[in-house]
Amino acid sequence: GGSAGAGGIEVVDFTTPGMSAGCGKAPDLTGTTLGYNGMTFYKKAVSFTGMGGASKMAEYLIALPANYSMAKPYKTGFEMGGYTRDAIDCIYGDCWGFATEGHTAGAIVVSLTQTNPGQLHPPQTADANNAPVQTGWELSNELEDNVAFFKAALADIEDKYCVDTKHIFAAGGSSGGDMAQYLGCWMGDQLRGVASVGGCMANTIAPVAGTSPMAAPMRGQENYANICLKT
Repeated sequence: GGSAGAGGIEVVDFTTPGMSAGCGKAPDLTGTTLGYNGMTFYKKAVSFTGMGGASKMAEYLIALPANYSMAKPYKTGFEMGGYTRDAIDCIYGDCWGFATEGHTAGAIVVSLTQTNPGQLHPPQTADANNAPVQTGWELSNELEDNVAFFKAALADIEDKYCVDTKHIFAAGGSSGGDMAQYLGCWMGDQLRGVASVGGCMANTIAPVAGTSPMAAPMRGQENYANICLKT
């Protein structure tokens, strides 16, 4: 929130950090851990209300900055992988080093696994890139649940850790890049910025540049061959 500036552009103070409810609390360091590139990720589960009012649960991995202080609000970044790729894939390279860069910059980093993931990875002693998940983020049977999951994960993290609520970011690749763009549209009042790598924009009407010669699929008829043609 802020006052209107020249030309009606909103002026928001980003220099004063926003303090989440988790500031002043001892961080939650319970759960299975995963070590990667100097980071320790804690596996967490969060419940939410999904499509049709169903109670569902999904998982995220969170890594705190070195020398984390419960009194200091931290910038926080969420990463999302592509179709059939989960949080572990994202950390191990599918998300192009987002977590490593965020950790180096002193941010809280969160890697998300989409809901309804199908078969998850085998134990970590096995091939980490084997047995991928079987869904993406944004088809008709996925999107509503994944948006609800993101909101629940954000609320959970803000309650358990000290988050700078004015500097929350979301990035993704491919299907996760589409999701980042959706979140930017629907949660623009809560996210400082979003980034999409290989995510698609909506189909456009001729003769606008970038239009597809194919008609956009109807909602519920998308698949990962035509997803970038959706309206």
